[in-house]
Amino acid sequence: MAKKEVFSTGLSYTPIKIGGPRNPSGLYSRPTPEEGRRLVHAFMDIKRVALREAVIQLVTDLSELDDDEP
Repeated sequence: MAKKEVFSTGLSYTPIKIGGPRNPSGLYSRPTPEEGRRLVHAFMDIKRVALREAVIQLVTDLSELDDDEP
């Protein structure tokens, strides 16, 4: 019997010590593969088309804001 992967979709307010390199301030880091899998799984669970479109727009807007950062 195959084991099903389980990922947490809860929010975490504590800094994650794993992942890519951080800048000296510790505010930015590259996303980890685990974060990518969690995001994809959470997104794929959204059944309503309008809600999926809203999530896409939100993430697009946030990524454009992030591009303005150093």
